[in-house]
Amino acid sequence: MRNVDYDFKKLWYSPKADETRAFIRDTKCFCTYECFLTVNILFNPLVLPRVMREWATLKWSKVQHRLTGGELESTSLTLSSDR
Repeated sequence: MRNVDYDFKKLWYSPKADETRAFIRDTKCFCTYECFLTVNILFNPLVLPRVMREWATLKWSKVQHRLTGGELESTSLTLSSDR
């Protein structure tokens, strides 16, 4: 950015940018950039309620695990040997 005096349009419409886009298109380059996607998801206001719900669910599971001593919750299923 310094090389173009922080002018994004100058950078975006430069011959080097055109060359890079042509390379990506021609080689069908596919990069997922997981590290950037995580940040984008976390800071997207539309996704934050789901992120908070998932976080709360995980925290609640951890609390339940500690309260039960790591045991599974009991169910009403019992086995009978009187058959």
